[in-house]
Amino acid sequence: MKYFFSHILLIHLILLPGLLSGQLMFVENQGQFSNDVFFQATTSTGIIQLKSDAIRFVKNHEQLVHSELEEERPDTLAWCWDMRFENVEQIIPSAEVSSKTPTKHHYYFGRDESQWRSNVPSFFRVVYSDLYSGIDLVVYSNEHGFKYDFIVKPGANPGQVKWSYNGLLGAELQDNDLHLKTGFGTIIDSAPVAYQGQRGVDVQFEKVKGGYGFDLGT
Repeated sequence: MKYFFSHILLIHLILLPGLLSGQLMFVENQGQFSNDVFFQATTSTGIIQLKSDAIRFVKNHEQLVHSELEEERPDTLAWCWDMRFENVEQIIPSAEVSSKTPTKHHYYFGRDESQWRSNVPSFFRVVYSDLYSGIDLVVYSNEHGFKYDFIVKPGANPGQVKWSYNGLLGAELQDNDLHLKTGFGTIIDSAPVAYQGQRGVDVQFEKVKGGYGFDLGT
């Protein structure tokens, strides 16, 4: 069903609750990461990479997280999965300049100094402008976890938003939470919350053909 709103609608979600040790810093890629990664953040258990049409999550094995490699080395060191946005153009995410952190990052890999990177900036918030027509995606974090907001501008249809997962063992809805099954346990994408101004709007995850989206009330 299509819903069109006359004022900005915010759909707010939280992923990885309890797995962050602090606010994430999204480091800009200046050649130190893979070419398809625009920003990368380090969590307490792995990394998050922001790509043009996907967010990649990498969760390390518990032995790596707790530095227990004196024990037998696990067969699988990390679990990787993508949250891939369907039916989108190749969007280049951009940093929210006002969220620039005071921290500079340095990367000195190998002996070729031309590949070294110094004073690489990082940001607390990154924006995918017009990920869908009239809809921005903002990613950030706080003490509760990794967060992502869909900002639906007046006249835009939130029914455009659809995503799928690659790399999971499975995904299922339980009490409006989305349970993502990895080889290292289940990650919970908490139930969405939507606001139009100060007014709450009913919203739920919805299983759709080929992935997931939102079922919105009025």
